[in-house]
Amino acid sequence: MRIRSAVWLTTCLLAGTAAAQLQVQPTAETDGVGTGAVSGVAFWPNPSRPEQSLVLLADRNTGLYVQGLNGSNRQFFSGVVTGVDVHDGFRFGTATVPLVAAAVDPALSLFAVVGQPDGGASLQQLRTASSDIGNVRTVKLYASSADGRFFAFVGNELGQLQQLELSAELDGGIAVTPGRLLSVPGPARAVTVDERAAALYVAEVSGQLWRFDAAPEGSDAGSALDLDGGTLGSAVQGLALYALEDGRGYLVSASGTSGTSTFTVLDRDPPHAVRGTFQIAADGGIDAVETSLALAIDSAPLGTAADGGYPSGVLVAVDGTNSGGAQNAKLVAWQSVAQAFTPPLATRADAGSGDGGTVDAGAPSGGGGVVPPGSGGSVPPGGDDGTSCSCTSSSVPGAALLALSAVLLQRRRRRSAP
Repeated sequence: MRIRSAVWLTTCLLAGTAAAQLQVQPTAETDGVGTGAVSGVAFWPNPSRPEQSLVLLADRNTGLYVQGLNGSNRQFFSGVVTGVDVHDGFRFGTATVPLVAAAVDPALSLFAVVGQPDGGASLQQLRTASSDIGNVRTVKLYASSADGRFFAFVGNELGQLQQLELSAELDGGIAVTPGRLLSVPGPARAVTVDERAAALYVAEVSGQLWRFDAAPEGSDAGSALDLDGGTLGSAVQGLALYALEDGRGYLVSASGTSGTSTFTVLDRDPPHAVRGTFQIAADGGIDAVETSLALAIDSAPLGTAADGGYPSGVLVAVDGTNSGGAQNAKLVAWQSVAQAFTPPLATRADAGSGDGGTVDAGAPSGGGGVVPPGSGGSVPPGGDDGTSCSCTSSSVPGAALLALSAVLLQRRRRRSAP
């Protein structure tokens, strides 16, 4: 009887119906964006200049928004964007750049975070990459820890996923090689990768969590995970990884229905024991996260708590309701999440220096493409312009970024020449 009761309680927790719900509070929020159709979020950490980190929001009705850590709009690319991800370390010759992938059904638009002459940074479009599946709704970038090769996983509403290999070309472009096809029974809106374990995790909207081998030569068959006798609950819209260098960490999912959002925390390693659930409550002038639509987490240390930073990393959740305004993202210090649990969850402070890999969540519906209007993209009304952004990549020397910009400019001139 005790065993059955424990399973029942865990199932209630996963469904978000437990009477006592843990709550955490956001420390910041971004400006409202789009027309009520935000479907993906990604976070680019800048450990050397934390205040210049970037939040990327995909709106399937309007386009891709690039926002600063203070929440203001810095850059905008019009189009129909259904998901977005960013990953450091994509190699162009001797330089490495953060690579951004935006899902623009049935393809991807690829960008680099590049330096500007004034010391700032912006997204520079590289190319559009096609996939063999339609109705692309989510994208996840993956760098192999074995050989550094880059991949993108794209997924759709039918539960189909494709692995695409991305590699730099000599002229500054990106070659795309179609890879294996994977599938789950239902819509795949939430995807993340544990690069240390070379594991791809896919959450169906229904709450069933699957694990695949992320390596391109791995098996096409996935394993349905039994989470303490339950699932992730209903209406799963986001999945992300909080990763620590010592091997610890957590998978976190976001389930959003009208007016309520529940975040479920699992151990990073199999059998992925369920630690519990929490909600993001209102904090003074910042309203609660209601109907969460996407999720991103990063464990990179970003400043100090005294300075309003995130020394143990940050959780970014899209608020699909945002009482009194357009949809936006709420930022929560991971330390706040960790301290809400008994015993507390692991943090960067516990593990020492961590890997800080960029992680994101999945996204819903779409079509169309992303074409930046001008070299740096346009700016939504009331936002900062792209050139005023003073962020720089911590992984790329300014000279290397400017060299990449020159290569891209030369490539454009060659293609436009008669």
